[in-house]
Amino acid sequence: MSSVPAVPSDEALIQEIHAGSARAELALWERYRPRIWFFLLRRLDGDREAARDLEQEVFVALLQAIRDGRLTQSGNPGAYLYKTSSNLATRWMRRVRRNTPVGDADLTRTDDTPETIHLTQEAHETLRRMVGAIAALDRRILDLRFGEEWSYRRIAGELGLSEDSVRQRACRTVAGLRRGLNDR
Repeated sequence: MSSVPAVPSDEALIQEIHAGSARAELALWERYRPRIWFFLLRRLDGDREAARDLEQEVFVALLQAIRDGRLTQSGNPGAYLYKTSSNLATRWMRRVRRNTPVGDADLTRTDDTPETIHLTQEAHETLRRMVGAIAALDRRILDLRFGEEWSYRRIAGELGLSEDSVRQRACRTVAGLRRGLNDR
């Protein structure tokens, strides 16, 4: 019987980073990177290049905060990462909007006609309204499942529900959103 190595806690990794462990830095990066990447990608309207750039800035800020003692062993690196990601994304979006002259719009794309742009914007708005109308518990389940990439088991434990109930609620909610978008 092989033993599975214990996964170090965030606190243990922070302690190792204080001691100068590059392995701990990499482990913390790998633990949070997918969630931070997805979060930034959503906040930056799908701009992959900007998300990659900001993702690196976020982790550099985290490591600096640990080294400076602003984030201690009892600190929550996940919360720090999300707050920093949110702040950097907001600043980036403001900078892009402020620095994009109206005349610099990409007019060479032929697949974006006024009609398709309108339909896409309309679909986004419809989806926003539909998500706003679903039950808070179902919205939380979707956020944890697709935004945070949690397993159904972890969500069930967090919310005090059965794993089957969480899975059914997620599937039912997604199906309802799909139907709503297809019916519009």
